Amino acid sequence: MATKQPSFDGFLIEEIDTQAALNQDEVLNGQHYKVAVLKRCILYPQQSGKLTITSGNYDVGVVQYENYRTPFGTMSQPVERQLTVQSNQSTVNVLPLPEPRPATFTGAVGKFSVKTSLKNPDLKTYKAAVYNYSIEGTGNIKYIKAPAVGFPKEFDVYDPKNNVKTSHAGGDVYGTVNIEYTFIPQYAGDFTIPASVFTYFNPETGQYEDVNVPATKLTVGKGEGTPSNHYRMQNMDIRNIK
Repeated sequence: MATKQPSFDGFLIEEIDTQAALNQDEVLNGQHYKVAVLKRCILYPQQSGKLTITSGNYDVGVVQYENYRTPFGTMSQPVERQLTVQSNQSTVNVLPLPEPRPATFTGAVGKFSVKTSLKNPDLKTYKAAVYNYSIEGTGNIKYIKAPAVGFPKEFDVYDPKNNVKTSHAGGDVYGTVNIEYTFIPQYAGDFTIPASVFTYFNPETGQYEDVNVPATKLTVGKGEGTPSNHYRMQNMDIRNIK
């Protein structure tokens, strides 16, 4: 049980579920030890420079075997003991991201790919539709910001919603973030969501890398209804006098 957790100032942390068990062997200074992992975290530094991870204290129950002599030879007897152990303090030197940063870079660090799609391609005026922007890969995927999408001005667009699914792969986080942009076309006709670029920093290559996101062509048919209040308020210089 942790009586004092280490602090991770300057980091975002992804804690990995760990079942502590003395199932590993280690030799230190010629002595053989049974080893248990008490805490595992994936760290995402949020600033450059020297960052310090402080020590933590843990109360641990262990079983030690004491040897004693008998007329029949040496015997071992298990003895349960409560120990207080302390982790070491550690300092990490975090390098800054290279400058200049591309204008299309919004903080993604790792390695990623991008796919886009329409959930309901049969578009009608005044009918809600969803444009899905899916980012998959390894890195700080939980903290990726929703990219700006250049929707036509004839669309009523609402704030995006994120759905993140992740798993741990070795010492990193792998997963997918699906960003859903709900929009309502206000006019019939042919429209285009223009091509864009998603930029991330790849620590393996030490470079910013681009994923080209192709344009999406849209054909909107005439539907039933009237322009939404949300759209009218966004596109009016002067509101109607009540």
